[in-house]
Amino acid sequence: MEDIYDFFAERVEFAVSRGIDVEKIILDPGIGFGKELSHNQQIFQGIKRLKELGCPLLVGHSRKSYLAEILDKPVERRLVGTLATSIYLIEGGVDILRVHDVAEHRELLKTWGWLKGQRVSESG
Repeated sequence: MEDIYDFFAERVEFAVSRGIDVEKIILDPGIGFGKELSHNQQIFQGIKRLKELGCPLLVGHSRKSYLAEILDKPVERRLVGTLATSIYLIEGGVDILRVHDVAEHRELLKTWGWLKGQRVSESG
């Protein structure tokens, strides 16, 4: 996680020094992509730290191989693990989730919002 943080910090500083608005830079720590299970866990557990850089965060975690290692399920049976990860990421401040099961995530977020006492509109 330190390597990812340091890399992003340097790149954000470079981009901002060239006139790019920090809020227009989206950071994606790259779940999967040749990482071991422990590396992905470190990224998830350190996701709040990336918010310190002031950029929106995007995570593409849907159905990834880390879930196969945890759940011992094929790709088409990883929805529950993806949903659990989504809530963890939202609570960690992630702004954008790249997921396959959009309808299920909409229901999850609507229910989660209701449980937290947030107003939920019929349109989402």
